[in-house]
Amino acid sequence: MKGSRVGDVSNPISIGRRSWLVRLLLVYFVCRLGAAQPPPISDEPRRFLEVRRCQIELRAARTQLKRTQELFEQGLMSRTDLDRAQTAVETAQLNYQEAVLSLLSLQLRLSVRHIIKYQTKDGRKFVRLADESLGDSGAH
Repeated sequence: MKGSRVGDVSNPISIGRRSWLVRLLLVYFVCRLGAAQPPPISDEPRRFLEVRRCQIELRAARTQLKRTQELFEQGLMSRTDLDRAQTAVETAQLNYQEAVLSLLSLQLRLSVRHIIKYQTKDGRKFVRLADESLGDSGAH
């Protein structure tokens, strides 16, 4: 190996280094083109978790309101504390409803104008529907 050059074809190490370099460059360019990027994470799981979080907060606010009402009836809490607990429940309810609406906005909705069910002579069954946004399309 003494006196051998990296670019020397007769040197087996130089061939190995070249193929390693080619592989490295190939991986680099594939990554730069975006082929190796992971697909974007759907917004649906995040919104579902938000709905769940709001459910938990609503349950906690209702529990706190119940405790506050009991203490208010015993004269241990002020009317202001009771009002705050009721406001917390209403706010948690609104947050929950907002999270549900946000989740439902991801759902595909279809407004069907009419549906026709039919069967061909060879026995295959189909359904044709017309939607406001799609016009007359044959969804089979």
